[in-house]
Amino acid sequence: MTVYRRRIYNNGQISVPKKVQNLLNLKDGDLLFIDILDKSIIIIANHDNKNLNQCYLSRNRISIPKEIRNILGITSDTPLIMGITDDEKGIFIHIETGK
Repeated sequence: MTVYRRRIYNNGQISVPKKVQNLLNLKDGDLLFIDILDKSIIIIANHDNKNLNQCYLSRNRISIPKEIRNILGITSDTPLIMGITDDEKGIFIHIETGK
């Protein structure tokens, strides 16, 4: 599994590598759904629960809502790991540990 080290910008945006976008067939303007699972952020294009937080892929970036960043304690200084979920249907973002 390929993982990418990322940091979130002060405005809550995080860049999504082109390789991830291509593997998940994500295009600029796609609506994505954001969920928290086991202290990680999970982002998928289609979800049954339409009440989840939503964002759009725009210029290779997505915005993580402030309430989710606050729940997980993510700031612009927090090192993050991004990759594709095991089922290959979405993106996971974990806080990098061990540093």
